[in-house]
Amino acid sequence: MALPLLAGLAFSLVPPTASADQSDAARASSAISWLSDNSGDSGMLESYPGTGDPGLTLDAVIAAVAAGAPSAIIADWLEAVEPVFKERAIYDAGQGLTRHTGLIAKALFALTAAGDDPATYAGLDLRELTEDSLNHGAEPGWAGAPFGRDSVNAFGQAFVMLGLAATGDLPSSTVAFVSSKQCTDGGFPLYFTAGQSCAQAGSKSDPDGTALLIMALRAAQADGIGSSQAPLTKAVDWLAGMQRPNGSYYGAVPFTAVENTNSSGLAAAALAGLKPTHVARVGDWVAGLQLSSGPDAGAIAYSQADFDGHDATTPLGISRGTWLRATTQGLSAFVPRSFHDLLASEPEPEDDFVRTAPYTLPGEHIVNGRRWLTTCEPYSQTERCRTNIWASVVELRSGKYQVVQGWAFNNLTYLPSARSLWVNNPLGYKNLEGWTGDDGRRWKTDCDSAATGSNGCRSYAEVTVVSATPRPAGGYTFSKSNTFVFNNIVLFRTR
Repeated sequence: MALPLLAGLAFSLVPPTASADQSDAARASSAISWLSDNSGDSGMLESYPGTGDPGLTLDAVIAAVAAGAPSAIIADWLEAVEPVFKERAIYDAGQGLTRHTGLIAKALFALTAAGDDPATYAGLDLRELTEDSLNHGAEPGWAGAPFGRDSVNAFGQAFVMLGLAATGDLPSSTVAFVSSKQCTDGGFPLYFTAGQSCAQAGSKSDPDGTALLIMALRAAQADGIGSSQAPLTKAVDWLAGMQRPNGSYYGAVPFTAVENTNSSGLAAAALAGLKPTHVARVGDWVAGLQLSSGPDAGAIAYSQADFDGHDATTPLGISRGTWLRATTQGLSAFVPRSFHDLLASEPEPEDDFVRTAPYTLPGEHIVNGRRWLTTCEPYSQTERCRTNIWASVVELRSGKYQVVQGWAFNNLTYLPSARSLWVNNPLGYKNLEGWTGDDGRRWKTDCDSAATGSNGCRSYAEVTVVSATPRPAGGYTFSKSNTFVFNNIVLFRTR
């Protein structure tokens, strides 16, 4: 008898939509409700009292899509922004019309993610405007970058890439431009300088800008642009390494040089599906800065100081705008999904998939004379089932090993989903050489083999097992060893 001493291993890199952790889902829902309740008279969110902020409201739309918020809330925000969008996005600066390309591209992405048509919004074709903005006119050194006010920076560049990838082909020149601006440490600066690298411009890596460009590069990778892989890997490693011991992230110096929920939420979204342990720690930290009661329950503080300085029984006053901005990005820590994963698309054809016991059919079953118990829950863009088996297990009790009967973890099964969702996930492609997960364990994955069958993968985790050998006189002799144990199955759609 050789059984894992620690059961229930679950290595998961799939970004959750409505999180499997119901407390996180409740936190996200509470934050969205608070944002909706705090829309101004114009229907938009307001950074400053009495002034609707289209950009902030579009940020809320993106967060709401990620959180699976009611479509009515999302529609109300988009409807509120539309009457003022054209004058905010295209305006007369005294030298002809000037475009706020960053805002245009953000709207392009937000509308597409929400499933709306960006070709007629406010009488504008947002895809066409975004495409036309590329290359900064004919100026040298800007090939692949957008032009317009506040757009030649990491935020504008990222939303241009996300928006174009969401609505058609993404020009590879955008990836080449981003790569040329990457700092030697792997991060990206917030602002770009024509014809100069990060070092030549004397720039430093910015956590917020890097987080957004990671998501843009993930969109480029999903769009089949192979040159995105190298800068993406470097950027992910840099951002993961910037996490604070308490799970939070600093923003840029000198703008947001404090542990804050804006930067932390963006980092969680960027690393979703890539660094699960980092993402989970962000969620734990942000959860501690959300008001759970009082007139502003659901609001997320920008920093620990803001949270500590607020009496939860008193309505927010002049600082409300700061809390609004923090909540729109901070709630990504509760529903961590890379923005590129939000893109609305035509429904995929369903497989002729039939649930079977014991791995995918919920309930208690008898299979091959053994008792099995399976439960399933929504998870990311698929469903995840956890299967336990009634078995003899070895437990350490009062310093001694004992053999006891009980439910023991057997495996996780991810129901059929598009193989493209798993391209960056080591659970979704063959790697028999193995890798070390964020949990410190060694893992290996086999796919499309005789052992796994076609259109599927099986992953194994290295764990400590305790062997119990019966003694002639009764009792057991126990011995420990490390070995790879079956942990999970990933199933792919067949059409």
